[in-house]
Amino acid sequence: MYSLVKLADYFKFDGWLINIEVDLSQSGKIDEMRKFLALLTTEMHKQIPHSEVIWFLLLRLFLVHLVSF
Repeated sequence: MYSLVKLADYFKFDGWLINIEVDLSQSGKIDEMRKFLALLTTEMHKQIPHSEVIWFLLLRLFLVHLVSF
């Protein structure tokens, strides 16, 4: 996660778009993914105050959820 922050800072990215195409509910990984995204967002804002972390989850029914922290 810290490497993503360093890369964004080095290459002057405004943030990250995270594309999730697995069924997290089956794997029990939802909480881990939420923690990762929250930590990534926090660390990005520390290093690049105007940055954004956007993620979307493609569900089996092809519903797309777009959320920005």
